[in-house]
Order: sequence, then structure tokens, then C-alpha cells
Amino acid sequence: MVRNSQNEHLAKMYRLDEKKEWLKRYSHLLNEIKELQEEHHRIMEMAVSLSPSYGDKVIHSREDGLQKAVDELVEIGERIVKDAADISRARDEIVSAITSMPIGKERDVLWQRYILGKTFEQISESLSFDQRYILRIHQKALIAIDIALPERAEGIDA
Repeated sequence: MVRNSQNEHLAKMYRLDEKKEWLKRYSHLLNEIKELQEEHHRIMEMAVSLSPSYGDKVIHSREDGLQKAVDELVEIGERIVKDAADISRARDEIVSAITSMPIGKERDVLWQRYILGKTFEQISESLSFDQRYILRIHQKALIAIDIALPERAEGIDA
């Protein structure tokens, strides 16, 4: 009986961790697109520095570097477009899941944490509650939110 209770508790905690990861997708994708934009900017600067000059000396090896930079820029641009679509889709799904919850503290905490990207400290300040209380509200909200998570693989006891 104790073993069953421990397994149920572990399964519940596993599902809560999955819910957190599902909710974090939006911020992860935002960070990924920010990194791609920084890489895009870095390569653009490199491409500009490799542009052939029209003075007396045109260095042909620079043209190869320029073509490589242009190819990388195109690839990064395509990844940014794909990630932007993923971000939009993830945000819509997360917003829908959070707004389907009853209006209250749990919904507010999830909104501020996963849509606005606030820390628990910032949330506790904005809602005027102790941070430990915010963490308990967050835990209750994760239990309450209805998210269709993929089923776990067979053979996993947790």
C-alpha cells in the first residue's frame, strides 16, 4: 500500500514537471529566436566586412566568405520564420490553457510566470503575497490546469 502511494506521488510529480515544461515552451522559443537574431546580426556584420571593395585591390577570397555569410543569413532567416510560427502557436496554446482556468490567484500566477516571464519574486511583489505562498499557489495551479500532455512511454514507473 505504501509502495502504491509512493508511485502515485511520483507519477503526480512527474506530470507536474511535464506541465511546467509545456508551459515554459513559449519562453524557451523566445530565447531561441533572440539567439538567432543575435547570430544573424553577427553574420551580417561579417558579411559587410567581407564585401569587396571597388578600389585598386579586390580580394577574391573575400567573395567566397561573403557567399558563405549570405548562405548562413538565408538559413538563419528561414529558422527565424519557422521559430516565429512555433512561438505564435505555443503562445496561443498556453494562453488558451491558462485563460480556461477560473479567474483567480492560480490563473494570475501562471499568466505572470509563463506569459509575462516574471520570476516568483516579481510575482509575489506584484500580487503582494509572500514568495512561499506564491510557490504554493503555483503548485496548486499546475495541478488544476488542464493540459493534454502526451502519454508517457510504457515501462516508466515514475
